[in-house]
Amino acid sequence: MKTVLKQLNAVPGVVGSLVCSADGQLVANAFPPLFDEAVLGDAARVLVDGAAGLESVTGKVKTVDLRFAEARVVLRPMAGAHLVLLCSAQTNLQLVSISAGVAVPKLEKLAAQMPPPAPPKKEKAKPEKPAKPARAAASPGDDPGFFHW
Repeated sequence: MKTVLKQLNAVPGVVGSLVCSADGQLVANAFPPLFDEAVLGDAARVLVDGAAGLESVTGKVKTVDLRFAEARVVLRPMAGAHLVLLCSAQTNLQLVSISAGVAVPKLEKLAAQMPPPAPPKKEKAKPEKPAKPARAAASPGDDPGFFHW
């Protein structure tokens, strides 16, 4: 999978690329060592959540292109995963789209061959906080304010 991601990084203007699962877990990345893997994982989760929200409003999303002053983030959904590319602001999106279109079937095939991710570790149950006492009912003359509890 890293080989395909490195090929995408060869596209002019692409800084790094990654594949994350449908729930935003980092599967593979080809970023320069400057980028912390934990930060990449956090960014992937945020992007996947945003794409899911966008899909709920607009329908099926083929590409999400986020443009910033100095960078561009391109998210491309795949079968059961997402491809994320970090690019320079001047990157030719058409060239990136063509390259991603070639890479996505290869990445989907590789992702399908990977074992399923391990379930997250369960934390020990924390003691529950005592319940808050119920609020007293307002008398007819009280102004409860804007919100009525």
